[in-house]
Amino acid sequence: PAFAAGVESQKSHARGVLKGLGSSGARVDYVGSGQKVEVGELFFTSGEDRVFPRGLPAGKVTSVKDTTNFQEIQIAPAWTTLAPEEVLVILDPVHQSIPEVAPTESPVFLAPDAATAAQALTSHGTQANTLMEQYRKVGEAQKHVFGEGLPGSKPPDFNLKPPVLSPAVPTPAVAVPAPVPPPVPPRQP
Repeated sequence: PAFAAGVESQKSHARGVLKGLGSSGARVDYVGSGQKVEVGELFFTSGEDRVFPRGLPAGKVTSVKDTTNFQEIQIAPAWTTLAPEEVLVILDPVHQSIPEVAPTESPVFLAPDAATAAQALTSHGTQANTLMEQYRKVGEAQKHVFGEGLPGSKPPDFNLKPPVLSPAVPTPAVAVPAPVPPPVPPRQP
């Protein structure tokens, strides 16, 4: 119920604020009575709240009721209520235009295709593997052996940058004279 996002309707471009109801439904507030919003119309994020990028599907209108100043608009959210453990984290928002035609009712799958993911894992490894390799290099640079040491012993300093190993440069061979054995005293008969 504390959730809110700026939204815009698909057809009439009426702007309002999407708010959760604490259950599977939601409503759009602050849409003026003079603006036309129809049942079945889609709402998308407007981008004006500076939290969500413009053009993400928000929901479909299920009922509209005119009141004195604002309309009471109920919507069925576009997000799924069947899998609440899944979330969408937007790292690099890209604003999109509101589509003119309603999108098809098909499930959304955000993972990369299996061939691309398999290639990325074999060429670069996962972030965990990269981090583990970085920790290993830092530990080696500080002569630390992981899994050894008593409780309370000093761990390696992971804030140091891992050493960059330069390519091996052959050093010129220097002739070292062979050691001369000490003189042996002569034997007497």
